[in-house]
Amino acid sequence: MDNKNVVGVYSIDLSAAFDLLRADVLIQDLRHRKMISEGLSFLILDFLWKRKFLVDIDGDCTGPVDLDIGCVQGSTLGPRLFTLYCGDLATDLGCDHFISYADDSYVVVYGKTLDEVKEKITSVSKLHIKKLKLLGMKVNESKSEVVIFGKNQPVDADIYIGDVIVKSTATMKVLGITFDSKLTWEPHVTNLVKKCNAKLTVLRKLRHKFTVDQFMKIVTSQYYSILYYCAPVWLNDVLKSNLKRRINSAHFKALRIALNDYKNRIPRKDLTTKCGRATPNQWYKYATATAVIKILNTKKPMYSHSKLSESLYTTRRKPLIGRFFDNSRGKIGKQSLENRLSMMDAIGFDWIDQGLSDDRLRQLLKKAFFTY
Repeated sequence: MDNKNVVGVYSIDLSAAFDLLRADVLIQDLRHRKMISEGLSFLILDFLWKRKFLVDIDGDCTGPVDLDIGCVQGSTLGPRLFTLYCGDLATDLGCDHFISYADDSYVVVYGKTLDEVKEKITSVSKLHIKKLKLLGMKVNESKSEVVIFGKNQPVDADIYIGDVIVKSTATMKVLGITFDSKLTWEPHVTNLVKKCNAKLTVLRKLRHKFTVDQFMKIVTSQYYSILYYCAPVWLNDVLKSNLKRRINSAHFKALRIALNDYKNRIPRKDLTTKCGRATPNQWYKYATATAVIKILNTKKPMYSHSKLSESLYTTRRKPLIGRFFDNSRGKIGKQSLENRLSMMDAIGFDWIDQGLSDDRLRQLLKKAFFTY
């Protein structure tokens, strides 16, 4: 951050204004700014224009009414059109960083002092709101969120967002992940564990209706999907030990229900084996290994990657292109968790900075992935 000691992040509430834009106005604006071609504009407009809806209450229906605003609910078209419509904001605001996913946008500013950050947020937010209103948006400044990240910075600083004073908060939720102003993961882990604990009673009631395998599918979809949501972001080696213990405790609670072990008699290792689920630590290493594989497959070192892929062949006919694992079924254990995890111990995290030659790096990678 160029020796900047304070970081400010704010998010503005748009009050679902994009859903109130007329389809013809939206498409005309995108065509005028040459965001979409003429042919594509007619295709999109035909999809959005003159849709109809009705209301049914106990069999009493209203007549069909034309709906000429917004996009189809659940369609992937909506977020893409919003990105095109408001895409210029990232370059026009003059902020240090602009993060956007569909209508969730976060503006980041840096400063050496809290006062500097507050002034930058005020000036940038005024320009931000002005441009949104020129695009036909309705902005609710009072529902905006502000977080100040920095050592020993006040949690409840008063900051102007447009013409409204907003108090900064201790946390901010970004796409389901809770970020803390002190840069700890404790609020996020606390929130996850609380949500999971709320499901334990229901899981206990359901347990006797299913086999272990069937029940574990429910646990994976309804419990672990919450506990490990975006885990590659926060579940890592630097997570505090007390937070790791809380994640481990929540993880094994579900497994004990699956095996009716309400008196904690079964060791955790046996729980993992009988239920066929990796431990949190194994899951993290596996996710990290998968991420490294993806990086190596798509980015640097490209020369080593191509050399390695040239030397690998399946037991069938075609060579492997762009993959570090063998898709054939002629050998055993190629996709097992243990083999994937062995990569982390074989090359670790220091291989990038060791200045290895291409041939040496290729040998290490091949050995790490094909120990069997």
